[in-house]
Amino acid sequence: MRNKILVIFLAALASCEYTPQKTDIKAISKLINNTIADTEICLKDKVFRFPDVIVGSKYSGEGLAQLDALLSAGLLRETEEIISKPYNGPKYIYHYKQHHVIERKIFYLTELGMKYYRTDQSIGYFCYARPENIEIDTIDSTKNEQGDLVLTASFSYDVKLNSDASWISNTWIQQEFPQSSSIKNRQTAQQQFIKDSKGSIKPISPGIIDSLYW
Repeated sequence: MRNKILVIFLAALASCEYTPQKTDIKAISKLINNTIADTEICLKDKVFRFPDVIVGSKYSGEGLAQLDALLSAGLLRETEEIISKPYNGPKYIYHYKQHHVIERKIFYLTELGMKYYRTDQSIGYFCYARPENIEIDTIDSTKNEQGDLVLTASFSYDVKLNSDASWISNTWIQQEFPQSSSIKNRQTAQQQFIKDSKGSIKPISPGIIDSLYW
């Protein structure tokens, strides 16, 4: 019985009620705004690396539709070539039927694509906007084992398109990258913070405001 009461007490402590103070809201808002000043919003449905090569008679590689969408928007160009015609080659070498033609399609960045392409630790994204008009919506809290408050801030923001990023409205882009179709709506995100016994508030890493690319 004693253990049960202790568990209930600890659970109540962990979910203690917390009323956000104006100073907390102001500090969190400042941290978010200052930290994401250089953050960009990007197409992250697929990880891009270029040149991107797809091999196969029908080019049925994963992500081909997305690459074709970027091609349609003018961010990529493509080449096609035959890399092998194994007329006399043994079947086991090519894993195809004899006389099968092996083809290759290669996608390259165009000048326009280079303008919006970013890389982070060899991972590539096409970035088209920045977050602005950030507002804190709610702040929830729990306590960690050290007794510090863990604050979860939910915030909303608008999407401001980068200069000349009209390609994001391309019909094929919006079909293959669903996030791009909601750029006119307010977006939401969350970030956790620690408030220690001295009242100092710091973001918990990793978190969304620590990322250069959303």
